[in-house]
Amino acid sequence: MNAVIMEIGAYYWSQASRKEQIKVKMIVADDGTLSEIIVQGDDQQVEHMRKELQLNEKGMVYATLHTLS
Repeated sequence: MNAVIMEIGAYYWSQASRKEQIKVKMIVADDGTLSEIIVQGDDQQVEHMRKELQLNEKGMVYATLHTLS
């Protein structure tokens, strides 16, 4: 699991030509194995990260953000 975290961090540090924000949540099974990674961010950046790290897509949920005025 630590290797995946380090790989995700290294990917974003190497791609740091512009400022992006992506949230990553890692779900671990009771036996300590990584069972799921939930990524939230810009569609293009998430897709690029998925391809670079060779991750399989389980499902996508699209949400729109509304600002309060």
